[in-house]
Amino acid sequence: MNAIQLDNITFSYGGERPFLDDFHLTIRKGEIVTLAGLNGAGKTTLIRIAATLLAPQQGKRHYFENPALTMKQIRRRIGYAAQELALYQEYTVSENLRLFAGLYGLKKRQSQIRIETLASLLQLEEHLSVTIKNCSGGTRRKTHLAVSLLHEPELLILDEPTAGIDIKTAEVILKTLRTLARMDRAVLCAAHSLDEILTLSGRVLVMKNGRMVRELCLPDDSEPFSEIQRQEMKRSMILAL
Repeated sequence: MNAIQLDNITFSYGGERPFLDDFHLTIRKGEIVTLAGLNGAGKTTLIRIAATLLAPQQGKRHYFENPALTMKQIRRRIGYAAQELALYQEYTVSENLRLFAGLYGLKKRQSQIRIETLASLLQLEEHLSVTIKNCSGGTRRKTHLAVSLLHEPELLILDEPTAGIDIKTAEVILKTLRTLARMDRAVLCAAHSLDEILTLSGRVLVMKNGRMVRELCLPDDSEPFSEIQRQEMKRSMILAL
């Protein structure tokens, strides 16, 4: 099943050129699609349109192959995490997660189960009682991601989920994305590090001036991926930018 389909998407902030120009994208459940490109390529604009935070000026968005879904129904099935962290600094990691679980409408027992599951998945167990203001950047980033996963979304949309964190924490997040894809979740993310992109699976869309200029298919976890292949793919992405 397609989790999202974007057809002929065009969007402009009023400048001389559109930030997105006749863009097409389809993501199936169980698939990871990563957006790569320089600043200003249109990645964040596309992410925000996919997450229903911006409306395209031209084109159509389709979710879960069901045109009858209301915007409220669509948003209940989407998890979104912006690049900017949205957490309460004076609350602990656990308190933040409980608060957002309540906003999602999760009952107390369901909320506790989800928090325990995500704390294990994202290696947050030792930090649950720490206030956000006293957490490392990596712990804040993982908590931010956990918030978007509390309601078990079918489509996860992330804007640079590993921005500004150390390599070890980034690997935990990237491993989580691979795990979610194996659980039949669809993932759309924008990434800034080519090396990190190459640790994922699925497809990479290289964007430039609001258009896709190259599409690459990454091997899944079961396929060998040699260093030579890795470097050739990285070079291909760089040449497209």
